[in-house]
Amino acid sequence: MSAVEEEIPKSWLFSKEEIQNSPSVRIGITFEEERAARKAACKFIAEVGQNLWHPASIVAINSAKVFLNRHYMVESLDNSADMLYKRKLAGITCLFVACKTEECLRPLKEFIWAWNQIDADSRTGSYPFGRYDGSDLKRKSWCVDEETPQYQKVREDILLFERDLLHVLGFDFQVDHPQGYIMRFAQFFDTVKRDKESRALVVSSGEEVRFTELGHRVITTANAMANDSSSTTLGIQFKSSAIAAVCMCLALKTLNFKSPSLEKWAAKWNEERLRHADPRLQSVEIVTADHQDICNQLLDFYDEIERQNAMSAQAAVVETSEQQPACSSSQRADAAHMATLPELKVERLDAFFSVLHRRECCLVVVVVCRKSAPRKSTSVNLVHDFGSFFLLGNSRM
Repeated sequence: MSAVEEEIPKSWLFSKEEIQNSPSVRIGITFEEERAARKAACKFIAEVGQNLWHPASIVAINSAKVFLNRHYMVESLDNSADMLYKRKLAGITCLFVACKTEECLRPLKEFIWAWNQIDADSRTGSYPFGRYDGSDLKRKSWCVDEETPQYQKVREDILLFERDLLHVLGFDFQVDHPQGYIMRFAQFFDTVKRDKESRALVVSSGEEVRFTELGHRVITTANAMANDSSSTTLGIQFKSSAIAAVCMCLALKTLNFKSPSLEKWAAKWNEERLRHADPRLQSVEIVTADHQDICNQLLDFYDEIERQNAMSAQAAVVETSEQQPACSSSQRADAAHMATLPELKVERLDAFFSVLHRRECCLVVVVVCRKSAPRKSTSVNLVHDFGSFFLLGNSRM
């Protein structure tokens, strides 16, 4: 038995200590560097998934992120001279495999074309794997010819990495996503809401149960946060049901829905779950310590986005001011405001709500624009499914 086979875990849930002592950390990569690399790779997976000729489903994208995090708990990050290429190669291969396992099949050339488009140099107009200059007018410039040496090299690299990934995963492709629990938690919180809360999340008519407009907003927000959680290591630390419960609680807070304290509703859920008709929900136990830990990690994730957005805005203001010295007083005031954002001392949840508010506005605009435009593909797009506050922001990594 090889060393890799001995390290393959039987369960894909790890403690925080195990994640902080991952194979990458053991070869000298700091935990912060590995965390940033995982996050960047997850964002690259989502970008490739959306830029495929036929966009990948949200399930395939999130499964790919889970495969990536599992892989890096067995093997270390590449730390060679071409590490950026190798890390993107890992991300795109995870998406290639996930599209197979989630019945969202796409030809390999579409993944390479999407990568070629994403990494194109906008200033020079060059592409990392070459440009298509053929006579087919339907093909874009980034749809490089399959016979070129550059295309053949990256194709072989993906197929070789796929073999390694399948070996590490042990052909265990089962992923339980938090989105599968969101609607059930919405129904539960509607029954345990405080007496002062007059709004409803669901409306029952006989045996039929439908969600109100508020209920749909809560579910959309919770699902967007669940999507964002897949860009962290939460999916290999906690059960998906626990992540879903946290996303639902935070979504309710963003909409000022008055729900009981954590101790009260957790006790109520743990008491009622055993009587639920769905056997999968009977095994869902809410542990308050895990709930608080998930909440803190998710808020840390959004705090990082807020800081990155402020730094990006400040850099953009500086670049714009150098190119256009003359600017209005209102523009200078906006620039001064954005420059002081990192130093603002506000409550953590207030900052979190600020992040969600801006991204919720972006989500509405994008969904409206996408729905009004004709689509060539019938596959489900990331924004069409649940949206993502993380991806719709202007953070760059």
